[in-house]
Amino acid sequence: MTKSKNTYRRLCLVLIVVGGSLVWGMPLSEVSAASPGSLTDDTAADGENVIVSQSAGERDKQRPRRFVDADSDDETPVTVYVGETVDVSNVTLTDRTDIIGEGDVVLRNLDDGGDAPINATEADFSTVDTGEYSADANESAEIRVEPPRISALGLYETKDEENELISGRIDGGSTVYLDTRWNFDEADKLELTIRDPDGLDVTEEVVDADESESASGVVNASVDEGYVAEDGQDVALNFTGFEGGEYQISVEGSDFGPTRSTTVTVIRDPVSMSFESDPVFQGETAVANLTGLSDQTVYIRLDSNTLARDVPATMGSDGDVSVTNETAEQVFYGQEIIAVAGGETIGFGSDAELADDLFIVVGLGEDGEARFGIRTNYLEATRNVTFTVATEPDGGTLSNRLRTAESVDEVTLNVTERNITIQQAPDVVPTTDEFTIGGTAAGVEQIAVYARNNGNWERLNVSGSDNTASVSNGTFSLETTATGRFAIPDGYLLGLVSVDELETRLNRDAETATTLTSSEWNELETATPISIRTDQGQLSARLQSEELVVRSDVADEIELTGSASGQGDSLRLYVIGPRGNVYADDPALGRAVDVSNGAFEYEFGESLSHSGTYHVLVVGQGRDGSFAANESALRTAFATDRTPQQSVEIITDAYEQAGSDDRIVSLEFAGVSPSLTIETIGQADRVPPTTVPISGTTNRGDGREIAIDIVDANGTLVAATIGEINATTDTWTASVNFSGFTPGMYRVIADGPDLRTERNFTVVEPQEQAGQPAPRGEGGDASDDADNAGEQTGQPTEERPPTPGVSFFDSIEIVIVVLGVAILISLGLLARFRGER
Repeated sequence: MTKSKNTYRRLCLVLIVVGGSLVWGMPLSEVSAASPGSLTDDTAADGENVIVSQSAGERDKQRPRRFVDADSDDETPVTVYVGETVDVSNVTLTDRTDIIGEGDVVLRNLDDGGDAPINATEADFSTVDTGEYSADANESAEIRVEPPRISALGLYETKDEENELISGRIDGGSTVYLDTRWNFDEADKLELTIRDPDGLDVTEEVVDADESESASGVVNASVDEGYVAEDGQDVALNFTGFEGGEYQISVEGSDFGPTRSTTVTVIRDPVSMSFESDPVFQGETAVANLTGLSDQTVYIRLDSNTLARDVPATMGSDGDVSVTNETAEQVFYGQEIIAVAGGETIGFGSDAELADDLFIVVGLGEDGEARFGIRTNYLEATRNVTFTVATEPDGGTLSNRLRTAESVDEVTLNVTERNITIQQAPDVVPTTDEFTIGGTAAGVEQIAVYARNNGNWERLNVSGSDNTASVSNGTFSLETTATGRFAIPDGYLLGLVSVDELETRLNRDAETATTLTSSEWNELETATPISIRTDQGQLSARLQSEELVVRSDVADEIELTGSASGQGDSLRLYVIGPRGNVYADDPALGRAVDVSNGAFEYEFGESLSHSGTYHVLVVGQGRDGSFAANESALRTAFATDRTPQQSVEIITDAYEQAGSDDRIVSLEFAGVSPSLTIETIGQADRVPPTTVPISGTTNRGDGREIAIDIVDANGTLVAATIGEINATTDTWTASVNFSGFTPGMYRVIADGPDLRTERNFTVVEPQEQAGQPAPRGEGGDASDDADNAGEQTGQPTEERPPTPGVSFFDSIEIVIVVLGVAILISLGLLARFRGER
């Protein structure tokens, strides 16, 4: 919308407002002052307040209170609380018969002299500091401001509160008493809320009003309505029939004041036991949780028939195992538990059913909870082990309590056998090679590897921390090397075992258990055998090319690749030149070539400087994992001049001596001078003015470039490009566009690494071709080109702004609005005229 149109619209709006005010006879000042939606109450006269009167007795009983009265000096200062809003107008001034009265009053703090302005009939003390205040000029206090406090919220077994405070857990079938200590019961009531484990409000159902202590007669707050009226009032809570779990109990001032809460866990069963993890693998620690009442004593019983064979025990003459207190202490452990054996504690024969069982006595804490551990390596695997839970009977000796304890629950623990399963392993491994064994493991964290040797089991080195393999997410992968006792090709028996079992079952330190006897090995539940065979391995090698450019400032390289199994992780490479010298920093050691995953690759040639035949020797370590050559002897032999053949024989003899199993691969390649040629261009070095391929030969190999320059008869550069080399065919190719070249003599110059060659050629006249369309721009209309050029300049068309003014429709709109305003004014004047008459 334009600016002029907005101006006209505003003018119309003003006319409508003026006309409307004239019609209804309301001054403009009243129109602007009127508040939309404001209503007046015509039920009372102006300035008149409606007052509801109450008797003094009703005032005393109302909670929260709305009035504070004081008839004499004996009743002042009256106490009010931070956050309270209350009428203090009827409080008598100290040493006077007057009252504070209605309206605004400034209270003066007698401690620091600060002022607290209030409205006496509705005094808001939410922002007033604590202390004593005077409502007049004297130094006597009429009002004392205190903070509201809930100092205690506790549960007791009886109303007299002489018994111990309940903390944590209560029996679901009992009634307990809530006692609240607070200082503002003369001003407010506490709203009581009880929520069940699902967060639902169950206050009305839990509160037992008949068993609760009633408030005094001057207070009308009712317990059965969910309110606590007085400090120290006992409220009976009956959780019978409610589900077990944690209940939240909270109290809060109904009008002001703080909030305080506590929680209590309702126990439906006398005591319960659960395991943090079930099933567990044999050898793991099973952690048991006990929940019951606060400070309760619980007995746990375990049948000795579930014990494994390696638990400390005493064998009787009849072959039966009689466990001891030492056994119980080995199986069970934890803070503040007593582990005993029935046979030793009660006495053999006194109770045959209990004599060989294990017991622990567990005292639950104030929270009604306890935890203890069970060493499952002393329990039989692949079965459910049952634990009987019993509560403490009435007094007596420990033996008597064990006999008479009442069983309330039975809990089973599934003890699963630990195992190692091999899923990945080679059948044949070359000597000196690394190999991998992988698989799954249950109940195992660390794995050690052993090999059978002369009736014993010898520890193998494993890549990893502490010379062991870790199990992660139930899987493992370990690497070891076929060296040492595997150096002789043969079949071998390996074994994997849990490190934890070495320590718990054999009592052997994993780091020092380098040798295990056959009897020790047979004791291990997780021992898993695997057989492998080692062989001598293989070595093969090949060169990328039979030739390599030498004698060049820009050197080429040749790639050596191959496979090596059973040759260790490093090979030796000897490159012997046409004059018998060995190209290496140390001729005795040659060049080191790394082997990875049974393969290797190596590039060389950067320092070769003579044409001729080069000999390449690749040497592997063999099954013993070491090179047989005497390095000092080699250095001595290479100190004098020698032919290429003599160098080859010296190296070969050094590694193929008696007793050596080192392997040697011999290769050759030719060192040649660099070459670069240009083949015939076009037909007999005559080319038309079009794109023409140019090619030639070179032995420079991949990764090199041939720079191609075209110069005219005057030596001026007229074109340039790059030739691509194909090392497989020893050729290079390029293409040059001769379009627009003037017919005549030209020269192509090919410039490669350390090489340069040239060739002359002629650009000839093109042959005329019938029907060929005229070149672009010929035979067209110049004006069309000019137009196209104008259209394609990309310059935006200038857009002229509209001429300011009023459109025809705007004019009509203004006329209609003016006529409407005139009609409104006329109707208003007519109404006034009739009214005056």
